[in-house]
Amino acid sequence: MSDTSQSGILLLLFLIGLYFLPAMIAYGRDMKNSWSVFFLNLFFGWTAIGWVAALCWAVAGTAELKSGICRATIKVRTRDNQDEKVIAWLAPQGGRSPTAGASHAMTGGQALSGASFVM
Repeated sequence: MSDTSQSGILLLLFLIGLYFLPAMIAYGRDMKNSWSVFFLNLFFGWTAIGWVAALCWAVAGTAELKSGICRATIKVRTRDNQDEKVIAWLAPQGGRSPTAGASHAMTGGQALSGASFVM
């Protein structure tokens, strides 16, 4: 294969990935209606309005908690002003985790409120 045909194939793959970016975002966020975003992107993405609508829906839509627990990386600052990343498992109030219903959890010596955490 010549260099121009390889460049053409790479450009085509890049453009296909860019075209389906809203669908990939929706799928990556585990959205409940990710298939709807995919079909909107597939059939109306060729129009600028359809592509932007699919992108907005994928970014602004709510993600589904399939197991009721999701993973979060939280950046906290310690007392000596050092950044530290903490990985926590979040569960909604009334979720299926052992600490569901807790109003806060102590993480790295600091209280994080508003969610239940399973570590």
